[in-house]
Amino acid sequence: MKIELRAAPFDPLLELGFYQSGLDERLPGQYGATAIFIGTMRDSNQGEAVRGMTLEHYPGMTERHLQRIVEHAATEWPLLDALVLHRVGALRPNDPIVLVAVWSAHRAAAFAACQFIMEELKSKAPFWKRGNRRWTTLGGAQHAGLSVRGAGVFRWAIRYAASMNEPAPNPLIARRFRGFLPVIVDVETGGINAQTDALLEIAAVIVRMDWQGDLHPAGTLAHHVQPFPGARLDPASMAVNQIDPDHPFRFAVPEREALEAIFREVRREMRETGCTRAILVGHNSFFDLGFLNAAAARAKVKRNPFHPFSSFDTVSLAGLAYGQTVLARALQAAGIPWNEREAHSAIYDVERTAELFCQIVNRWKDMGGWAPADD
Repeated sequence: MKIELRAAPFDPLLELGFYQSGLDERLPGQYGATAIFIGTMRDSNQGEAVRGMTLEHYPGMTERHLQRIVEHAATEWPLLDALVLHRVGALRPNDPIVLVAVWSAHRAAAFAACQFIMEELKSKAPFWKRGNRRWTTLGGAQHAGLSVRGAGVFRWAIRYAASMNEPAPNPLIARRFRGFLPVIVDVETGGINAQTDALLEIAAVIVRMDWQGDLHPAGTLAHHVQPFPGARLDPASMAVNQIDPDHPFRFAVPEREALEAIFREVRREMRETGCTRAILVGHNSFFDLGFLNAAAARAKVKRNPFHPFSSFDTVSLAGLAYGQTVLARALQAAGIPWNEREAHSAIYDVERTAELFCQIVNRWKDMGGWAPADD
């Protein structure tokens, strides 16, 4: 599997030939179908002549999103390999923009996966294009300027709205955790001091319990966060998370806006499940809770639903359940996939931590621990 962004023009057929020659060596005789899509720039858009355009992206976030799209396709169809090349920067009419190629044993899977990848890329991948002095998404929705406020088409870029489809809110979770609603949280920061260092990303996963007493991730909420005035950005920390706080397409919001949006969803879930307080779940939870509490105090956010000092730490839980405390190793021991290239993104880390927490809780139940019939 290969996913690359190219700042310079490329020949899609030449790139395809190079890649497939290596594929013939790695997978001799295994694939029976290759589906290919090549997208090129038109010279008009909605009746207007276009002489050129500039295609921008948010480094790191865009690559991770493309990776997720291809990985999702590989779970839906039996793919042997995939290649995605996408241009960024200045383009002119007839320039290739994107190459998507997938290989499978059968044509139906190859056609379906190729179309899925291209449709997801077109409608959801974080690219922005400027032509004739106007910024648009690749999906075509126009947005004058770069301010995110009021631009619904961009909201997903700063918040993944919780799907909350299955299972429905269940009061059983309040019984399981003595009135506490566990909410998995991860933060990316500009250092380790919650009082002085910037909060840069925050993500939260709501979990729900089915009527068998099993816990499942139900939805993810996330924001890029603007550093508060005077916030410290430690170079060592920034080298690890690779966040560019000044990137124009980061669409960060103030701490108050980010926290109030997440707290609002947590309080709604508490009402629907009968829980009286939320409890933060995190990998090294004291760190995440410290930054959450510091940001809430700094932004004067009222009605913080989280317990001020109690938390569930998946470091301790994973050490007990699997003998591993490092997140990547604990996930491996639990049989949960881990991609090092996507690590240190609040969304990716919180979703993996949520899977780990749910699996440990459910495993304990299956081993004879708490059961729905218990008081």
